[in-house]
Amino acid sequence: MLVLFRQLSVPLALLISLVGGFLLLPPNIVVLNLPLLPPVNKDTVPALMALAILLSKPSREKLGFLPTAPIPLLLLVFLVAGAFLTALTNGDTVISGGRVLPGIESYDAFSDVLIALMMLLPFFFAHRFLAATDLHRLFLNVLVIAGLVYSLPALFEVRMSPQLNMWIYGYFPHEWIQHVRENGFRPVVFLKHGLWLSTFFSLSTLAAAGLARFGPETHRRRYLLAMIWLLITLVLTKSFGAVLITLLLVPPILFLGLRGQFLVAAFFSAVVLLYPMLRAVDVVPTEQIIETVETVAPDRSRSLAFRVRNEDMLLAKADERALFGWGGWGRQFIYGESGQSETISDGTWIVVMGRTGWTGYLGTFGLLTLPVILMAFRHRRFNLAPETAILAMILVANLIDLIPNSSITVLTWMMAGALWGRLALGTVTAEETSPADTPPQPSSPYSRQFRRRRRGGLPEPDQAAISADPPDPAPTGKTPTGKKRPVRHSRAEIIP
Repeated sequence: MLVLFRQLSVPLALLISLVGGFLLLPPNIVVLNLPLLPPVNKDTVPALMALAILLSKPSREKLGFLPTAPIPLLLLVFLVAGAFLTALTNGDTVISGGRVLPGIESYDAFSDVLIALMMLLPFFFAHRFLAATDLHRLFLNVLVIAGLVYSLPALFEVRMSPQLNMWIYGYFPHEWIQHVRENGFRPVVFLKHGLWLSTFFSLSTLAAAGLARFGPETHRRRYLLAMIWLLITLVLTKSFGAVLITLLLVPPILFLGLRGQFLVAAFFSAVVLLYPMLRAVDVVPTEQIIETVETVAPDRSRSLAFRVRNEDMLLAKADERALFGWGGWGRQFIYGESGQSETISDGTWIVVMGRTGWTGYLGTFGLLTLPVILMAFRHRRFNLAPETAILAMILVANLIDLIPNSSITVLTWMMAGALWGRLALGTVTAEETSPADTPPQPSSPYSRQFRRRRRGGLPEPDQAAISADPPDPAPTGKTPTGKKRPVRHSRAEIIP
């Protein structure tokens, strides 16, 4: 990372470092776990290193690490204040079946806040350095290239079984039986689970589809071939949910206009944001969905039915402390007389809902869904580009996957941060979407002078006077101090 940040621009170095760390570092290994501090693992090591490098560089960028708009700031307050309120309301000891669970202390609240801030570091980086439209295009290209490169070890494991993490790092990151599928294997490579790998290939496939539609005309055929290759790889990873999500979102990317894409993305984002409420009032047709899946993949329908039953039980338990949740130590689960948990939480939404309640849920999923919803209403006003719409669609694919699976990753937070950053830029033209490491110009819509001028604090500049060349002084004459003014000659007079 030191070499990358020294040789490349900050946005590209950030993308390679964080995406590369997510794909290549060993999963499920805690390198350092000090008291109160967040664990140091593959998710936090690249973020901490990037933070150290960026703090040592001179700051000339347009946006700060923290959002300045009221909505994302309020959602961040929900996350931080919610952690303390969860600790204050869960100081009691919980007895569930044969398990006695301790109360939450203020120590745990501070630890949860630090973990949340560490989790949000990629969000802050993307908000500051990946906000412009051309940087969204760069983000899409990095996803496509990373997917193409990562498809080679993934296809190797499809044929030879998931062995690369064992060969290189010396252990298998999950249960082996979950990665034996249909007389074959589900690849893992260096991720926590095969489902994470399938989600990554889903995002890469959608990025290639978007660039095949809106990329440079001379490269669209290459992006189309990349999309087909990545889709084949995704199918071979044997994840029914990821394939279904990809097939659901590829047609809007390839055939809908900008407005249609933002409306589709906003609809699914709103469903994810309100999903606990929709499940509580039985609006989601879970039984019909299970029956439909059973006609296509009976084994997958049984797994889906098992998850739905567990979610119903956990949602009922979460409703007992709906505002701030049950806190940590597994207090949100249901235990039997033997002390073993009778419930399993797979989806991120039910994990967050049970642990932190509506306060933490709105803070987490609000940061992930609201930029997409806001863009559906402001895409014309802010002159949003197709690259931003594609990035929003890719984020939506990840959000849909958070309902059945726990697949929130560094990429999820980076995409959300990039979209919030684009909203912070406001209305920009194609000429003004310059890289984030160039200093702002006074006429830039997101510069301080421009904002003051728009509010009436500064007069509008005379553009004709600015663009015109200053008149040459008289060949002879004196300055106000009485000294002779030097004679200026034009270039044509000096060099015929």
